[in-house]
Amino acid sequence: MKVFNDLREKLKEIIEIDELAYLTVKDEAEAFAFYKADTELFSLEDWQKFHKVEYPTIIKNIPVLVDLVSNKRYVAVEDVFKLNPPQKEFQVLNIHSIYLLPVIDDDKVVGFVDIAYIGKHYKIDKETLDKIQEIINGCKDEIIKTVKMYNN
Repeated sequence: MKVFNDLREKLKEIIEIDELAYLTVKDEAEAFAFYKADTELFSLEDWQKFHKVEYPTIIKNIPVLVDLVSNKRYVAVEDVFKLNPPQKEFQVLNIHSIYLLPVIDDDKVVGFVDIAYIGKHYKIDKETLDKIQEIINGCKDEIIKTVKMYNN
């Protein structure tokens, strides 16, 4: 999907990227796996199945997503092993650091970009996160258009 490939390339200019994914948010209650590049760890299809069958992404059960949706602001977790309560799905996927950045439309979080680091910690400072959020905001209309096109 062109918009996500383009986003990945833009972000690679300012940060290291292991995994970049996009999840849609429905009614601020549940997130659905929409996009990620195929990797050795998971194909897109396997990752979507993981999020739908094994670990459904119910927002109220995941404090970092409650924060993301409630505050409409990115969430940065440099060390997922310090989360309380622990997030089993992060541990199962061997995610050590994760950055979740919202896509907002009509004052609602309609999805989020998920930048995950597998098997290693990775720190992104506030200034860089703000820049990443600006880039995502600039892609918002194209992201929303792409999601609608594939979901119809």
